[in-house]
Amino acid sequence: MKKPWLDRGDNAALMVAYNHLVDRGLLLVRAGHVAWANRAMASLVGYSESQLTGTAVADLCPGIKADQPLRSTESDVTVTHASGAAVDMLARQVPCGTDGGHEDWMLELAHPRDSSLDARQARAFKERFWVLADRAPVGIFLSEAGLRLQYVNDHCAALCKVPAERLLGLGWQDFVDPSDLEVVRQAMVRALDGSQVSCQVGLLTASGELRQCNIGMSGVIGPDGAASFVGTIDDVTESITLQQQLQYAANHDPMTGLPNRSALDNALEVACRGLATGELCGLALVLCDLDRFKHINDTLGHLAGDRLLQEMAGRLRMAARPGHTVYRLGGDEFVVLAPGVCSHQDADYVQMELHGAMDEPTCLGGASIRMTASFGHVLAEREDGPTSLLEKADRSMYAQKAARRRG
Repeated sequence: MKKPWLDRGDNAALMVAYNHLVDRGLLLVRAGHVAWANRAMASLVGYSESQLTGTAVADLCPGIKADQPLRSTESDVTVTHASGAAVDMLARQVPCGTDGGHEDWMLELAHPRDSSLDARQARAFKERFWVLADRAPVGIFLSEAGLRLQYVNDHCAALCKVPAERLLGLGWQDFVDPSDLEVVRQAMVRALDGSQVSCQVGLLTASGELRQCNIGMSGVIGPDGAASFVGTIDDVTESITLQQQLQYAANHDPMTGLPNRSALDNALEVACRGLATGELCGLALVLCDLDRFKHINDTLGHLAGDRLLQEMAGRLRMAARPGHTVYRLGGDEFVVLAPGVCSHQDADYVQMELHGAMDEPTCLGGASIRMTASFGHVLAEREDGPTSLLEKADRSMYAQKAARRRG
């Protein structure tokens, strides 16, 4: 994935511009010490630029620290002036990358514009509101109609694995899985029409990881009358994965990995409805029962019996035709569901192909054992249901067992 942001390092020309054009005090802090200061900062605190360089920032602004590596923060601070006086100022801390393994951040200082009680209370309320948004346990973003990010909270930045400051101004669709872009565009149109919308999309992080997220959007009109969006992003990857794992466990046999009786019942319901409506042209059901399986368990042990079941399951799966599915019915019984089989002759061929897969010897406990299996099959009719099909296949299998014993 191409990174839609730029790495920001020290830039001499940029520093000169800051030194001459910015009227607010700026410090570049590296490993807790001042690495660079502009002239406005020197004027504010009464020290020269060279005196500030190398100074511990904690000595200049007691208690201040950059504890938000993903975003800038603002706070009221007390600065120690060169005269010894304590001066109240507004501080903004901006993370700006790494150098030599140390976290760098920019400290911006300015005199409060309005020190009245109402202004301080309003500023305090605003700060509490933004702290609430920044620290919310769900992603929050504000975007222009052109999908450029105006604000992202900590959760969004952590999810994208990109500092918040580097996300601002980017098109957030750059992080959406390309296959989901149309879903996002349609949701955006509905949001602009005044609807509250939500959709599930894949989100690509900076590391290339794909996360499944629920995105909610609402259209809002800004003070300038321009349309924009406010949205939330909830990472549901783990819950989807857990749901898939639970669904798999509910429909698969843990020993052989084959679909289980529950999955067979569901598949038979669907297949029988397809036969009744004519959507399915034919269906055969083949039942397989391992001969003398109890003897294997009694003589070689249950571990050997389990390995035998796994071996036979693998053989049946390999022998099944494309589109045919092998199920473990229970114990040593297996069922093969064969849609598209329309004649008794073809059903006989399907059974023979499966039977042939069981002829090869099996090695258990160092001994070569030739297992045999009994088969029975039925060609479904339109009036058949799941229960009647299984009963017919069971009767067919026991009839073939009896005929083999008589022979």
